[in-house]
Amino acid sequence: MGIAYLVTTILLAAIVTFSGVGKIRRDLHIVQIIHEVIGVPLQYFPLLAACEIAGAAGVVLGIWWPLLGVTSGICIRHTAQARSANERSDAESRFVRFD
Repeated sequence: MGIAYLVTTILLAAIVTFSGVGKIRRDLHIVQIIHEVIGVPLQYFPLLAACEIAGAAGVVLGIWWPLLGVTSGICIRHTAQARSANERSDAESRFVRFD
């Protein structure tokens, strides 16, 4: 069980770090989704990247300090859940409703 925990933790941290680095580099795909589809201004990208990288560091440090890892994991999940809810509501607004 310990190996699965470590692999999952490191994988989550790598994914979140990769997302943060993409925001710093202004990766075309990330800019298209976050800026053009969702509508987050480009000026917030460095702040979002810093939060994601800090969350990834918190998850990794949570291997030794479990409370920090749980808190970081909840924050990362909340951010992803808010982002996906915003994408769903934006996608639903594009459809024409016939009521």
